[in-house]
Amino acid sequence: MSEEMDEERRQLLNDMVKLRKPVSELVVLLRAYPWDVDRPLVAVSAADVVRVLESYLSDEISAETIYEWADALEMREDVQCDERVSEFFTEASTPELFEPISGAFARRWLNCLR
Repeated sequence: MSEEMDEERRQLLNDMVKLRKPVSELVVLLRAYPWDVDRPLVAVSAADVVRVLESYLSDEISAETIYEWADALEMREDVQCDERVSEFFTEASTPELFEPISGAFARRWLNCLR
């Protein structure tokens, strides 16, 4: 993949991590790139997840947005994250297996990630 394509992909991924654009729009744009990569292009930190959860608790974003965001980022080879963030993505992207995204869910994860 060319450096220019890597940079475009990196920008889209950064927009996703920072929730700068609607998740659904970014998912469509990222479909142009293959899933497999030699190395991650961006990282999602605990601070990124904390920011998203705080936005949810402030009614700036919905539970559905958190679900979409986690589902879009979970298990991507071009996104690096630590084990705690990976666990968050797993739980948030499969509420039917764990628990619905709610204020209690957000507060529990904030305590875990801070």
